[in-house]
Amino acid sequence: MIAISRRFGDQAVDDHSWLAALTDQADIVASLFLARFLLLKIDRRAECEDEPDDAYDDSDSDDAASERSTPSSQNGRILSLLEKAAGAGHPMAHLSLAKCYLTGHGADQDHTKAIGLLHECANRGIAQASASLAQCYENGEGVKQDLTTAIEWYTKAASQGDKSARLGATFLGGWVSFIGHGVEQSDVDAFSHWQEQLANEGHSDSQFWTGCCYFYYRGVPRSYSKAFYWFSKAADQDNSYGQWMVGACYGNGWGVTKDETKAAEWYRKSAEQGNQHGQVRLGNCFRNGLGVAKDIDTAVLWYHRSADQGWWEAKHELKRLGKYQE
Repeated sequence: MIAISRRFGDQAVDDHSWLAALTDQADIVASLFLARFLLLKIDRRAECEDEPDDAYDDSDSDDAASERSTPSSQNGRILSLLEKAAGAGHPMAHLSLAKCYLTGHGADQDHTKAIGLLHECANRGIAQASASLAQCYENGEGVKQDLTTAIEWYTKAASQGDKSARLGATFLGGWVSFIGHGVEQSDVDAFSHWQEQLANEGHSDSQFWTGCCYFYYRGVPRSYSKAFYWFSKAADQDNSYGQWMVGACYGNGWGVTKDETKAAEWYRKSAEQGNQHGQVRLGNCFRNGLGVAKDIDTAVLWYHRSADQGWWEAKHELKRLGKYQE
């Protein structure tokens, strides 16, 4: 690709006519990169949907007219380019195709094709494919959820060079111990996975769960001060659950001096990230005037945002205020 770009000098980044020209000459690498380029442009348009009409302007591109075609025709073009590169044996084209089928971005969503292609790529030694398969099994996306299989694929991805995959395998290893999934339930083992192997390395989810272990004395003696320490570590990395629990600690004086203003501030940070727990707690602050000026209307707003995610506590508060509607 470096050689391709040097050949065409300083042409504008948004002008991909040079890639299209190479694609017409049956250049397989150019086909792959043109497909990726078109996917990126779709992403950029999506980001600008709520912005002014001139926020995204590709009118100077030689291919502007075709770029403004329907989503269906755009997907058809992207799919054709990727299939051309994949048919020539380019492994990353297979991976890109798999992601298109998985997300429905660039192709009609087809989980069966996506999983099949990911297996092909993973068995060729492509770490990204192994990690993607792990995520699919972890979340039940396109396959039946299977945490054990997810751990196996994370482990394989790690052996193929994906450094972040080790975090996934270790975190899930702690989780299956915590819930007793396929193994004997063990809070001690879960704590060992999360703190010793991940929390100390800055993994925010593990920091949050390490805090929970100390808070609920799961595998370790209860220590509110240590719980607050680990919740704060997670919160400082914008982990919305860590922010929620830091707020709870400040609001109740658990492991830290009680401070309702700071509690409300941390609840807001969590709530603004869409965390249903942070939203209902922030609602409570506004309803009762804790750390903020009392404002029932604002309380109801945050309760609704939490209730819209199905959280029972928010629904309960709305019913108490006569504001809940099925």
